Amino acid sequence: MNDDEDWQDDLDEDDVFDCPECGAEVHAEAEACPACGYWITDAEHEAGWRAGSASQRIRLVGLWILGLAAIGTLLLWWG
Repeated sequence: MNDDEDWQDDLDEDDVFDCPECGAEVHAEAEACPACGYWITDAEHEAGWRAGSASQRIRLVGLWILGLAAIGTLLLWWG
């Protein structure tokens, strides 16, 4: 196994954010988007890291909706 394969194994979905230019996934430590070449500034790195990727946000909203639906169902059943 070569070093590139080891590096890919170390990547975590939480270590990426969306490119502000094209929306492709960018590794948190990348200097430029691998898809479009857009240079990522330090401010964009910090903003992207805080915001997370779009898929992470969608998953989080989905989990909140499922949780609220489950609580509502239990309240209706027991209430």
